[in-house]
Amino acid sequence: GKRFRLRDVEGRATVPVLYRGSVPDQFKVGREVRLEGKLRGGVFVGEPDTLQTKCPSKYTEKKA
Repeated sequence: GKRFRLRDVEGRATVPVLYRGSVPDQFKVGREVRLEGKLRGGVFVGEPDTLQTKCPSKYTEKKA
């Protein structure tokens, strides 16, 4: 499995994570992610293959 820490969106709290499954290519420090799972004994245990990264928008739509 893979072990890492996630920080909440506000940046106030972190939680250790244990995750087994595929890891997206875009997964890296500082990237916003979504992960399903359950908190067990202070460790967030992620459901296999539910880790997704949120892509930063590189392009903005231009209105004609």
